[in-house]
Amino acid sequence: MSHSRKLRNLLVILPIAALATTSAFGATPDDLDQRVKFSVERDDESIGLELTWIIAPKSFLYRDTIKVTIDGRPLRMVSAPGLRVHPSISPTKEIYRGIAMANIIEDIPEKGEIRVTYQRCEQNATCDPPVTQSIDLETLSIHRLDERELSYGRFQRAAIAHTLPGSYAHL
Repeated sequence: MSHSRKLRNLLVILPIAALATTSAFGATPDDLDQRVKFSVERDDESIGLELTWIIAPKSFLYRDTIKVTIDGRPLRMVSAPGLRVHPSISPTKEIYRGIAMANIIEDIPEKGEIRVTYQRCEQNATCDPPVTQSIDLETLSIHRLDERELSYGRFQRAAIAHTLPGSYAHL
């Protein structure tokens, strides 16, 4: 069998094997990243950031699950209205299919980190766990935070909140 024929057969078999593995064992973070591609760039005025999600077919994002924070504080952002989901049942629930974009509309520092959280769902109403991405404001590099990193951040905030009012007044 020629190399080109072997390669062609391999290119047909690999995606099928990948789908079978994913459905048998659950989605990995890399699979989730393929279903929703997230990117960020500075907006034209260099004030805020433009966030973009490319969403795979049969998938969607709930508009109200998109959260952007800096040091735990929510950042103001604007986004286009989404498609209404069952307007007669839930008139305020909106989803994005195909592409979603949001702009952070407040000044952000040139250095530091912001966190973007969103959740992907499928047409059959199964949803992945929320994804939190960390964006380095100096380089705009994106890093998916795992549960350990998220827990550490929660632990730090709880420790700071516990020690604040008056506990260091003697220093």
